[in-house]
Amino acid sequence: MSTPRRIAPGTTYLVTRRTTRRHFLMNPDKRRVLLAVYWYATALLAAEFGIEIHAVQVLSNHMHEVLTDTRGELPKFLSQRNRLMANAIKVLRGWPEEVFSREGASVVALYGDDAVLQKIGYTLSNAVAAGLVARPEDWPGVTLAATDIGTRTIRVERPAVYFDAENKRWPASAEIAITVPRSLEANAGHEGARARIVAAVE
Repeated sequence: MSTPRRIAPGTTYLVTRRTTRRHFLMNPDKRRVLLAVYWYATALLAAEFGIEIHAVQVLSNHMHEVLTDTRGELPKFLSQRNRLMANAIKVLRGWPEEVFSREGASVVALYGDDAVLQKIGYTLSNAVAAGLVARPEDWPGVTLAATDIGTRTIRVERPAVYFDAENKRWPASAEIAITVPRSLEANAGHEGARARIVAAVE
């Protein structure tokens, strides 16, 4: 499924993006550069386009994100953020070809609390379901714990690759809050929503 043409502001989505021919181009690296690339690019573009991140896990050949588009600009966010990630990965890996599959991103609108909770659980347990780690937070790449949602702010320094320190567009650091989906919070309150999220992941 490709990105829908019409994006309703305030909708929560499950977004999935795969690498070309499922190459392990997003495999965690020892210097954690790829992790910095994801969070830096995501933080900058999410702030620009009004995207709220709730859950994410980046495996070696695909990534899942649960996010809310507050302004109806998800296509712009995905296009620009993924282009930054692809260019940085090319530099990091010395990869001469395209990074992401030509099929484009799968963007699935989530309606109702149960759908949002199910996809958060699905996203954060992906590495566990694949038999790679025992707990989501054990994954050495980009991931979150259920308890991070609504409590954690990610702060990241400008990555050592691709982002030119002389270019004023790329600040020395960036940050992004990991938020509880607004619909869950409205229905269950902040702490009630967080408890439901933890239960969904477990």
